[in-house]
Amino acid sequence: MPTHTIHTTRPQTLIARITCLISVIGVAAAASLLSSCLAPATSSMSLGSVSSISASSASSAANRHHHHEAYYIDVRESTAAAIIAQASSDEVLRSISRAATQHGISDWEAEQGSYIALGEGLRLGGLNEEQARAWISRLRNGNAKTTRLLMQGFQRS
Repeated sequence: MPTHTIHTTRPQTLIARITCLISVIGVAAAASLLSSCLAPATSSMSLGSVSSISASSASSAANRHHHHEAYYIDVRESTAAAIIAQASSDEVLRSISRAATQHGISDWEAEQGSYIALGEGLRLGGLNEEQARAWISRLRNGNAKTTRLLMQGFQRS
């Protein structure tokens, strides 16, 4: 598996990425993956640290002004984490569904922003444009509107 380094200047961004990674692959797998990809100053995080960061992130997300913004961030970050972890497209869709439920969104597929955030996550996960187009074609089976939204997110990130 390729080594990835998470670069961030804002603790909230790191917390969001860790939380989304946990939601996609679980606490134990996330702790293992994070130990190999975080900057040296934070690579000694224990499983307990990851859990407390997750709890901190949950309370932080509850204080966000706009719940859709927090949802889109979660979609983007969980998609990126799933791509890095080489998760299947079904696993990505399940993580989006979980994020939607956590944010009180009952029909994430009706939210155009879901597809834009997913496309942003594909780029953040390290896919190039050709890989993203192939991934999108498997995901949406050629639906022109969702393909356009996914690529819009991919290209703007």
